[in-house]
Amino acid sequence: MQMFKKGITLIESFTEVKTVDGYVLRIFAIAFTCKADGQINKNAKARRTKRKILRAKMIAEIQNKCSGKKLQDIVNMIKSEKIEKDINESLNKIRPMNNITIRKVKMLRRPKFDQKEFMALYTQKAGVQKSRALEQKEESEAKNLLSKDMCRYLTIRTRRVLMSKRAWGLYRS
Repeated sequence: MQMFKKGITLIESFTEVKTVDGYVLRIFAIAFTCKADGQINKNAKARRTKRKILRAKMIAEIQNKCSGKKLQDIVNMIKSEKIEKDINESLNKIRPMNNITIRKVKMLRRPKFDQKEFMALYTQKAGVQKSRALEQKEESEAKNLLSKDMCRYLTIRTRRVLMSKRAWGLYRS
């Protein structure tokens, strides 16, 4: 089915949506007018006021469906075309429409990457508790056993070794 035809109106809209997990998305939608059932006139164009109303309705519908949800839920809704069906239902109350699609989704902002949260998402709760217990155990065991005198001795010794290697031409910095 051809999307662009003579005598119909193309309506484009976009809106920014913030998800629960910190992503900011810009969602672009596109819709076309069509003839009403039993319409004799060839022309199915929408005038300026109707276009504004339809565009505002599309934006409101996208905001209602997408804001306050996780990114994965939004992706699943776009893949299953659930948002498009809801937009189609709300726009058909105003004017007959067809070929309503989500044209593009841009990711404007990502949340800061946190390794602990990432690992918590993909591990079981019991596993996370065990790993936290191991981390605490390692922190208590990890102590500096070298005294200050020993550290000084090692740094002086490594300097001497490097200097002797440089003198013999074995080490170049």
